[in-house]
Amino acid sequence: MPVGMISELWRYPVSAVGGELLDAISVAEAGVEGDREWAVVDAEGNPAWPDREKRWRAALLLRSRSRASEFEISLADSSWMDGTSPATWTSLSDHFGFPVSVRRQLPHGTMPSADGVPERYDRAPIHLVSSASIADLQRTLPESGIDSRRFRPNIVLRVPETAGAHVERRWIGKTLLIGDAELRVTSPCTRCVFTVLPQGDLPFDKRVLGAIAREGGGFGVYCSVVVPGRIGIEDMVTVRDAGPSAQHLVASSL
Repeated sequence: MPVGMISELWRYPVSAVGGELLDAISVAEAGVEGDREWAVVDAEGNPAWPDREKRWRAALLLRSRSRASEFEISLADSSWMDGTSPATWTSLSDHFGFPVSVRRQLPHGTMPSADGVPERYDRAPIHLVSSASIADLQRTLPESGIDSRRFRPNIVLRVPETAGAHVERRWIGKTLLIGDAELRVTSPCTRCVFTVLPQGDLPFDKRVLGAIAREGGGFGVYCSVVVPGRIGIEDMVTVRDAGPSAQHLVASSL
């Protein structure tokens, strides 16, 4: 079945913090390598949770990127800082207004330890959104800023205009062949208040979550990793059905 091509690839080194737009990603069984490996935590070890606690909303003004020295983090309109440095944590504490540090994230459900803190929720390895879903929501909310950053996807897939809104839901149970990797589309992505919060130059907009809820079915899809590999910008994407006779076709209208 014709699908599309990769238009955006995102990695979020620090959970709940803005990420980095990449030309290529390496996908392992657990997801994008380097994705959400770290978390900002308070003095008691509680991780940042902007969609539940207002005191953490300032996390959405931060950005993070992976580097040889583990990762770097940046305050709004400031230079990049070593995310593992206590001096950086002091700057972050000033930013939030209470003491914070950065710890490694452990698998969801594990116990906190000296090595890190467990993830807030049991997240899927990959989150994918199509350009059709983004465009449809923008048409529904013409005065809103509908941008992929509101939804924190790993992959944005550009599809033909004729594909129809939420085309990615039709692939649930199917396998996507992208670059060297194979991803199994597992379920729709349910949304939360995170989508309405201000991020960078995107303002607070409560209409976004309301529109998604009225339409129903979530926004975007979750994927598991069947075959690890490299995925790059403009890689073509094809769909393989569960059966052995599926055809692999490339969209010619992209």
